[in-house]
Amino acid sequence: MKKGFVFTLDILLGTSILLLSILMFGSYWSSESTFQERQYEKLSYIADDTMEAISHLKASSFIDKPTIANLVSKNVIKEADLNKTILDLIASFWYAGNRSIALNISKEVMERITLDFCIGLYLENESIYSSCSLSERNTAVSARIETGYMVGKPTQGYLARAFLTSIKSKTESAYAYFGGFVGEGNITRIITLPIIEVVNEAYIEFNAGNNFSLYINNQDSGFYTKSSGDGNMTADTWNINYSYLDNFNSGDNIININFTGNGSYIGGGYLRVSYNTSEMITDKPNSRYYFPGIHGLINLYSSFYVQGNISSMNASLHYLNNIENATLLFTIGNATVYKSNASGEQTVFLNNTEINSSLALTGLDYEHLSEETIPIRFGLEPGSPLFIKQGQADVILITDLSGSMNWKMNSSDDGNVISDCGDPEINSSNTSRISLARCLDKEFINIIMNVTGNRMGLVGFNSDAYVYTPDLGSTREELITHIDGYPEEPSGGTCICCAINRAYNILNTYSNSSREKYIIVMSDGIPSACCGCADWFLFFCISCNSTGTSTASQFTDCFGSASDCTGNSCNGAMQNANYSSCRVHNDLDAVVHSIGFGPVASCPNANWTLRSIASCGEGLYYASADSEELREIYRRIAENIVIRYKAQVITIDGNISAGNILYPDSYIGFDYTPNILPYEYGEISLTRETARFRNFTGDTIDIPYKEGWFNVSEKVRIADAKITSYSSEFWTDRVYVNNPLIDWTGIYWLGDYIVDYQSLGDPYIVQIPLDYISSGNNSVRIGTGVEPSNATGGSPDNRIIYTIRVSGSVGYGDMLDSYESATADAIQRLENEISDYVEAGEGNIATETKNLKGLRWLWGPSLIKVLMWEK
Repeated sequence: MKKGFVFTLDILLGTSILLLSILMFGSYWSSESTFQERQYEKLSYIADDTMEAISHLKASSFIDKPTIANLVSKNVIKEADLNKTILDLIASFWYAGNRSIALNISKEVMERITLDFCIGLYLENESIYSSCSLSERNTAVSARIETGYMVGKPTQGYLARAFLTSIKSKTESAYAYFGGFVGEGNITRIITLPIIEVVNEAYIEFNAGNNFSLYINNQDSGFYTKSSGDGNMTADTWNINYSYLDNFNSGDNIININFTGNGSYIGGGYLRVSYNTSEMITDKPNSRYYFPGIHGLINLYSSFYVQGNISSMNASLHYLNNIENATLLFTIGNATVYKSNASGEQTVFLNNTEINSSLALTGLDYEHLSEETIPIRFGLEPGSPLFIKQGQADVILITDLSGSMNWKMNSSDDGNVISDCGDPEINSSNTSRISLARCLDKEFINIIMNVTGNRMGLVGFNSDAYVYTPDLGSTREELITHIDGYPEEPSGGTCICCAINRAYNILNTYSNSSREKYIIVMSDGIPSACCGCADWFLFFCISCNSTGTSTASQFTDCFGSASDCTGNSCNGAMQNANYSSCRVHNDLDAVVHSIGFGPVASCPNANWTLRSIASCGEGLYYASADSEELREIYRRIAENIVIRYKAQVITIDGNISAGNILYPDSYIGFDYTPNILPYEYGEISLTRETARFRNFTGDTIDIPYKEGWFNVSEKVRIADAKITSYSSEFWTDRVYVNNPLIDWTGIYWLGDYIVDYQSLGDPYIVQIPLDYISSGNNSVRIGTGVEPSNATGGSPDNRIIYTIRVSGSVGYGDMLDSYESATADAIQRLENEISDYVEAGEGNIATETKNLKGLRWLWGPSLIKVLMWEK
């Protein structure tokens, strides 16, 4: 006997008798009459007996067969496998893909049962073994449905599963968010931390109006300096020094932000504290929105989100107003739910009936507010006579004065010169481009200079550039007089880079970091003159690298004619114009818009130049040959600049005390039925954030926005997702989502409330409903505006912050031969599943183990057939 297997005489004797009976039965029938009916009956008996034999005989009965003996010697067939039937053994190898082994075993077992007949073994409709070619003559079949054991799989053993009962540690983050605009004064926020082992990092990301000192639980935690730019829809970032991290505690932490000088506000941002904790669940539902504390002028634009169906609401407003006759109001959506000019310290409680009634006046109800990002506003009433909106924009308007500006709007023929902007012919396509340009320049000046504090400069260009205003001190009347001084008959080439460089000089000399800087570049053609990296007109073009260093030069043979719309002749001048825009944006933080005046869009090189100027200057590019469209373009750009400073920042007109307080115990309360993802046993929550959108610009002329994305693994469940928006003094007003389940779909639109955004709140956080998120890649677009029809782009510093749920359990694994091995296997599988996220720790994993017997593994049920037929 091989491998220590012992077989009884009973087994060998039984096997011999059964096979012998089949052989004898075959011999008996072979001597009988060959009538067809008797022959078929004979074949049927042999097929049935063969099926009975292979279905009951143990594999151990055939230990002497070469194939089985060889597999036993190699430990492929184990002792437990020899107790299975020979049919089990054959089918198991067949289903496992070892079909040659199944064939060899079948042949060695069945080749003695041939005599004058043929025999075949079939599994479903596939042949495992056949002693000869199948014939249609008198074929008999014995069939049955069988399920069997797989070779190598135990028929009894232990199964185990594992799940977390607690964890040793995970790295998690808590956030304190600030609204779209919080000011104007020192700000207080409370951030709540769970039971923490250690704080690993604290990080600040703000669009801050000025430098500030940070206090954590009344402990001095550093002084933070904003960048030289003024944060035009961008954010500064700071890591809190390691020495201050011990100032954080488990529970509520009071955060104070104390500004220095003017600009005491946050135009969106958050404080993130990263820590180690043993708490498995950290994303807990909240039934209140707490206002930030403001000590100065109360001026809050923010939002709330309730993840469920709201049944009632209340609010508690605790504030101090020391400005007599100043009206404060609190709005939810476009509904004013509180308005008062009472002075002194006030504690106001608004009950459900009061809030519900106020909402109803504007067509809102709790259904509209449920599972939606809702803008809220608390502060001084817009348009209050106590305050003025102080403009802070320095704008350089650049006008093309090259020879082609004599042409008609839609052709290269000379147009009619019209001096009176009120002349109806000013909008005719026969009008000269310079005539229309003068009028649009004047309208632009009127809009910009209508706001106190805004300043303007004028630059004209042809083959060189000319400064018409020596500084930024010109009045509106003086600016219009300069426009009237533009030449009646323009001439010369097109040196766009010269004009941008002149604008650079003006802003660099007369503006400063506290003011917004804009350049508007208008041209009707291809740049045909060069200026190098910082100089004026040159007869040759100098290529400039990103640091402004000259790298190569070439003589230009570009004349700005129609033939130069394609090809390389104007490349040097085009690149110089692009570099000049990059330089003014990078050095001075100026925004550069561009306007194609006339049929520029049909000229590829001119179109590329103006578009690249706007792209590098973080501005917008427009082009048209239609006078009304051009008028709308100029108006849109001007109003974007103006409305920015009519919006959320307040400047005190006169000597009025700013000692007003919004206390951070003010809140909005919600009774609601949560519609949150229920926790599965042992599940762990983890918060993650994407990279900023800086490199994912998706601006178009019609719908400016920024785009980013996040990927949700199939191994996790998404529990929460929100997008941040640095809207500065604009309003976050549009968000779209796209993923494998839905095409681009709007999930937030501020224009649903009202046309005039000034009375609305401004979200910094827009919630992405879970129904709009899928496994795989989820793309998000977000934009801002000052009104529904006037989009103002989005911030490159936006990002997505989302919470995932990681399963803290694994199901039953393979059946193993001992309790210990099954338990160890379950624990290892769980640790492999969660190792990227948490540290489980000894004693934090529970297991459940089952002892099972008589399992039939993996193959079947299948139709097994034995066929007998005449040779």
